[in-house]
Amino acid sequence: MRTQSKATPLDITSAFRTSDPFKAVAIRLGLSPNTLRTRWVAEFGVDAFKARAQQCHLDGNAARRGLPSKERVFQEEDVHCSQCSSVQRVRKVRIARMDRAAFQCDACEATTFNTPCPVCGLKCRGLKGLSKHMSQRVDAGHTTYRLAHERARWGGKLQDQDFVVCLVCGHKAETLARHLGAAHQMSAEDYISRFGRTVRIRSTTLASKRSEIMSHRPQGFGKGDTKQILCPSCGETRLASKFLVPGTHDFRCGPCKAQAEEALWQGKSEPQDYVTCRACGYRAESLNSHLQNAHPELMSFYQKRFPESQVVALNSRGSVVLTVEDFEPFKLKNSKIFLARAMTTLGYSFRTLKREAHRLKLPTFSRVRQHRCLEAVSEVLGGAAYIEEWNSADFVNPKTGRRFRFDGFFPDHNLLVEFHGHQHWKFPNTFMKAHHLLAWDLMLERDQQKEALVRATPGLHYLVVREDEPFWDESHLRSRLGQSPQVVSVVLMCSDK
Repeated sequence: MRTQSKATPLDITSAFRTSDPFKAVAIRLGLSPNTLRTRWVAEFGVDAFKARAQQCHLDGNAARRGLPSKERVFQEEDVHCSQCSSVQRVRKVRIARMDRAAFQCDACEATTFNTPCPVCGLKCRGLKGLSKHMSQRVDAGHTTYRLAHERARWGGKLQDQDFVVCLVCGHKAETLARHLGAAHQMSAEDYISRFGRTVRIRSTTLASKRSEIMSHRPQGFGKGDTKQILCPSCGETRLASKFLVPGTHDFRCGPCKAQAEEALWQGKSEPQDYVTCRACGYRAESLNSHLQNAHPELMSFYQKRFPESQVVALNSRGSVVLTVEDFEPFKLKNSKIFLARAMTTLGYSFRTLKREAHRLKLPTFSRVRQHRCLEAVSEVLGGAAYIEEWNSADFVNPKTGRRFRFDGFFPDHNLLVEFHGHQHWKFPNTFMKAHHLLAWDLMLERDQQKEALVRATPGLHYLVVREDEPFWDESHLRSRLGQSPQVVSVVLMCSDK
């Protein structure tokens, strides 16, 4: 390891035996903390390094208190174990952050795996450990049990009074405010406009509790309080929130703001010089900041809700304007634009290419990570050519009669590559919620059928790369490809070049 320090190995070794703080030693020797830590751990070991750090910490605390570190006594109290009733001496700092009634000594805590999982029988540490175990298991058995447990939670309670039911997926809760945004990307207004004004967002019990709390608030508390303010443009006096501050907030009245807005864009045209928010009528050169602050629920769905809308003005600074001819080299057989390949060739960001393709009304295909993985495999194989979204009459789904599609096929090496996102092993996931369990099982069945057909075909090789692997790392992919006897010779030959 190269350093700019002039410290000798003897200086570094001698500094370890001093009581100086770690960072002070690093500065004195002219080494970075990471370099000094690596040197000390390599020479003295991790345990000795941690023991030195703890001793320096005790010496520093003792110096501030005026006591030698060996004579310092921590404040402790006697606490009874909730399992064996033995008395344990525990520091007051730890007592302040724990529940005395649930305290367990080290011996009891190590053996308290007494809560078995009702599905697989694995013993967990209490209800908390069981809850964590259930949340981490995504197989069909645990998922079915977890959903049944959630349904039993509302047994004996009245709908609309104690809980409300989501009319989109059937989810039950006291309030749907958070669920609508997290699960369906909908606001409360969207939900009400879709199912009518009589639909309930909160249960009557929860609504009454909140009303009771609001009624007992002291006077002068809350956003509803107002004060008299003066418009600096026309001099009109009006009521506004008492939290408005001169110099920080805009005191202009509505007509004055509208007049100034009209003057700002007078003589300019849309969408060349500005764009208008279809949700509220706000105008600007770019709506990115406005959508993030005023309509966060529309950040990812604005152009889906308003198909003919633009987010950035065409003539704004830094804006990119592309034509249909620019996208023509990246058109697939199904007439869709392959955005990942366009990113690599044109050098623009994914958002820019997506925006321009949407403006030109061109359908898009965007699997950026899959394309990056296939490019890395191609580099490992010496720049081998490959076909994306490959299919053949030899690989047919027995249930539907349609051809299976594979992410990439390298014909020179008879290699099929499948890139699996997290939806292939995790459930629920971004694309499939709890009520999509049947669709997830069918997807896993298709994955197994595709692999079985390829394995049964002589001369073909099959490589599955997961999203949580370093799929961009050529050395990792070279080791994965080396597991296939006929591909390993190609890999070794390419590495020798």
